[in-house]
Amino acid sequence: YCESLTPTKYGANSLLGIVADGWKYIQTTRPELYNLTADPTESINLVSAEPQRAQDLQELLRQMLDDQLRSGNESRAGMSETDRRKLESIGYVGGAVVEDFDFEQREQRHDPKDLIDFHNSNSQVPELIANKYDAEASQLCRQMMAQLPEFLSTYFHLAEIAKKTGDPATAIAHCREALGQDPESAKAHKLLGDLLLQEDELDEAISHFNEALRLRPDFAEVYYYLGNAMARKNRPDEAIAHFSEAIRLQPGMIYAHFNLGNELFRQGRVDDAIAQYKEAL
Repeated sequence: YCESLTPTKYGANSLLGIVADGWKYIQTTRPELYNLTADPTESINLVSAEPQRAQDLQELLRQMLDDQLRSGNESRAGMSETDRRKLESIGYVGGAVVEDFDFEQREQRHDPKDLIDFHNSNSQVPELIANKYDAEASQLCRQMMAQLPEFLSTYFHLAEIAKKTGDPATAIAHCREALGQDPESAKAHKLLGDLLLQEDELDEAISHFNEALRLRPDFAEVYYYLGNAMARKNRPDEAIAHFSEAIRLQPGMIYAHFNLGNELFRQGRVDDAIAQYKEAL
């Protein structure tokens, strides 16, 4: 069995494959079948020429996935919430992946083969930004937006570039564009809230943080940002509660410990503050 779930982040189908008796079958929007003995580089797709073999291997793949899904569900039943969250964060647990195994629902999604250039561009953008080629990164992002406007990371990259070049208004505008594409994106609400917080637009920032938590209740970073917003609104009890929740969800969040220490110190809870500062250190 072999798989790549990377294409799903572009709204494309995953690549689910099986190798048996010298043949390789790949289930995706336009399935693929290769004779590995005669064609080890997998350059000649034989799905049309060998329909029965393709169908047999597809059924074998389906049975394998069904068996794994059943055993996986049994394993997850006894899993702790912490372990489940760790696995979900790296793509091994969650509805989106399971849905990809439904062959009948796959025909309307992009074929990964059509998005190879897009994927390569998406891999280049962070490197361009890191090396301060902002103009080149922006141009590449705009080309990607024209090809796949629903891919939100492009908007986030443009917002990052605008923010670091001292243009918060444009950064905010890009995050609003992302929300226009997907109002249910917790990450877009978080990033927009953070930008608004830095511009002292506290009430609107808090609104977006609350929306992010509605969509993703265990979003530790958002509790941290909410704590900062409440501290700036001089609502220390709420700030302490939010920082504490961020730490509960992500104990290694250093600045949550530090800022919680600051709030506790302001409340005269010096020993508790010292404990948080020591934890940060």
